[in-house]
Parts: sequence; structure tokens; C-alpha cells
Amino acid sequence: MNIIINGFHDPRQASIITDLILHFKCEKACVVLAQPTLQQSSTVKILLVKDIIAGDYGSFSERPLSTELLDYIQPLFPNLLNMTTRFEVYQKRHLAFEERKRILYGHLSFWYNYFQEVDVGFYISANIPHDIYDYAILVIADFFKKTKKLYFYQSNFRDIVIPMADFEEQNPCLRDLYHSTTTESVSGEVKLHELAEIEWDLETRSEVPFYMRPQRRRVSTYLKKVNALGPDAALKMLYWFRCKQLRRNYSRVSSPPDLSKKYIYMPLHYQPELTTCPLGGPLNDQYLIIRLIDSLLPDDMYLYVKEHPKQLFAHRYLDYYHDILRETKRTSFVSASCPSPRLIEHSAAVATVTGTAGWEALFKKKPVLLFGYIFYQFAPGVFHITDTQKCAESIAAIARDGFHYDERRLKLFLNCVVDTSIHGFSDELYAAQSKFTFAESNRNMIEYMKRAALV
Repeated sequence: MNIIINGFHDPRQASIITDLILHFKCEKACVVLAQPTLQQSSTVKILLVKDIIAGDYGSFSERPLSTELLDYIQPLFPNLLNMTTRFEVYQKRHLAFEERKRILYGHLSFWYNYFQEVDVGFYISANIPHDIYDYAILVIADFFKKTKKLYFYQSNFRDIVIPMADFEEQNPCLRDLYHSTTTESVSGEVKLHELAEIEWDLETRSEVPFYMRPQRRRVSTYLKKVNALGPDAALKMLYWFRCKQLRRNYSRVSSPPDLSKKYIYMPLHYQPELTTCPLGGPLNDQYLIIRLIDSLLPDDMYLYVKEHPKQLFAHRYLDYYHDILRETKRTSFVSASCPSPRLIEHSAAVATVTGTAGWEALFKKKPVLLFGYIFYQFAPGVFHITDTQKCAESIAAIARDGFHYDERRLKLFLNCVVDTSIHGFSDELYAAQSKFTFAESNRNMIEYMKRAALV
């Protein structure tokens, strides 16, 4: 079998890749890595992310993209182009529309030609594809309809990796197990599995995830890097000043919230990021979600919105907040200094695309308006919004106190997550927070992938 493996970048995860190549007896294996942890050979082709990220794969025998493929990607084009916003973060400068298209077509061209030359049987990604090059592989694999797909989501549930072949379906085994479990029995005490008990303790204590902890950056830190910015130094400095201006603009429109009012709390996602694109599906635009919720609110309910503390100028513009206020009636921005846990605690509900705040809300006995696709979309207390009517019905139910917290069902859901997931980490950044060693986590990942190939 010929395979493509994306990710598992840490040298301590190299055994995952080598074991799979041997297990599947690969004639051709293409591996995309952040650093050269493996040797290239006649069997193994190594591509480094830093070399290909801008869509430049060097010289290769390029067939032009077929009209059939161009027709196929038309519905996907908004998401694909949306993902190219990442390059504004990488390069700290604005990218013109044609630049974005060149990057996108560079990736599609290479992988289109690769799939023409190699019969790829399996595409494995350590994360949900979302970084242009890995999403381009997914698009081409779906176009040719011959490749089995498997990718993983490192959830905010500690030591839980969610396997899936389709991010909209997430893990159907989790959905089915939870439904059958709650159908069979809805009474009696629930004993939490070990990992579920750890998560319950962390969430009920409202521990701040490591990736949300503030990092101080000084102006001098940026200025010291100016000499290393190359020919685009002026553009990159302009980008940085726009980020500062964006934060000032937010400060001008935000204010301390009145927690005595009945409100839905919506903390904005950092963008560009996987959590909105592609996991948001068609509802990945937070601007439009705010307008939708605002239009459906009853007279005694408000929408409190808070910007992500790490948001940059990419995916925003200087009048972003002003325009939202101009186009809504019951929406206000809350001060950046107001803690998110406090806003969740006093809210009537939390609205999010796929954010951690939605997961946290469930443990604070709050319902969640969820606009995207994430493992906890199956959890009790989640209103999964797929269209305007569902959104209207959900807000109406919450407004008339139609949500009833069920601790037992939430605990059953946690146990089902543990029973249907991989224990450990696919993302090396989570290793420091894990109770598993690299060897243990790698073994769990490898065993799952070998079983999945047989299904």
C-alpha cells in the first residue's frame, strides 16, 4: 500500500511513521514533516513544511489542473482561500488576492500530479487538515475517490485524541456509544473512568489551558527583530502596528459587562485557525454568527462578545468591531480584563463555533450554542446549530429556561469519550501536559491506525 503521512513532527514520534511504513509494506510513502527526523530513500519521500508551505515544491513534472478538478473545488474555494490567511500571520504582511491563489494552486498542482503518478491507498494526518498543503492533499484524495483517510484531533480533554475520517461526522463511534448508553440506563451513580475523572476535576476547578495562558511581549522584542525581517521589513512593521491599533480599537468599543442582565456569551475564536476553518463548516464566519444571534434574541436578552486575547490583524480589519455594533441592536463587547470563566458563570448560554469555552460551559451547568463540528457536539446540553431555524428554536428554548442540566449524562458522555478515543497525544505540544510517555502514546496511536486500516 502507498501512503501519505502528515505530521508527528517530534523526533520522538518517528517510530509511528517507521512502524506504519513497515506494517503496510509500502512501495511509496510520502511523509510531510516540520524537521528532517527521517531519512529519504527510494521508498520514502520526505517533504519539509518550511520548504513547501508557500506552494513552491521545486521542479516536478506538472500536468495542468483539469477542468474537472477546477469544477470540483468551486464549492470548497471559500474555505481554501480562507486558509491562506495563515500566510499573513507567517509573513506578518498583507497578501494580495492573486498571491493567495498562487499559493493555493501551487499546492493543488503538486498533489494532483502526485496522485496521478502514485496510487495512494491511505492518507494519515496527525491533525485535521487545515494548513493549505494538508487540506490540498485531502481535497485531491477526495477528488480521486480511491484513498482511505484517517486524521486526529488533539482535544482539550486531556490525553484524549479523537480519530476521524470526516470532521463533520467527527467520531461516529462516540455518538453511537453515548446514545446507546443513555438509552439503556438513565439512573444510578456514574463512576468515572480515570481519564474522565481527571478531566472532571480540571474543568470543575476551571483551570486555564496552557495554550491560553498570557505571554508578555515587549515592543523592544519586536524592534530587535527588524534587522532580520529582510526586504519586507516595512510591511511587517506596518502589520505589527495594525495589530496594536486593532487592540486599541477594541478597547474603545468594549466596556465592563452588566452581569445582572440575561445574556448569551460569545468569546471570539483566534483566527485563522482550525477551530473555525474548516471545523466551522459553512458557519465559520463569526461576524455573521453574531448578526444571526442578535437578530433572534428576545427583548430581555443580550449578546456579550469578547475578543480573543491573542488575535492579530489577520482575519480582522480596523473597523471590524465598529461595524458589528452598527449592524446589531443587542450586542456589546466586554472588556478584555473581564475573566471568561466569570462571564460563562453568569450567562444564560455560551455561543461558539467549536471553542474551549463551550466545553467549559457544560461543567458550569450552562447550555451551548455550537455552530461547528467538534467531539462534544454530541454532549448533553449542546444545541448543535446547523441552520437559522435551529438557531431560533435553540435561543427560544434557552430564553424560556428550557435547558435542564443533567450531571449524570455529562459523566456518561465523558466515559464514552474515553472509551472511543486514543489515549495520549498526536500533537507533541501536549506532551508536557500528558500522563503518558512518548513511547506509550506512540504505541496507542500505532495500534489504532493498524486496526483502522482493516475497517
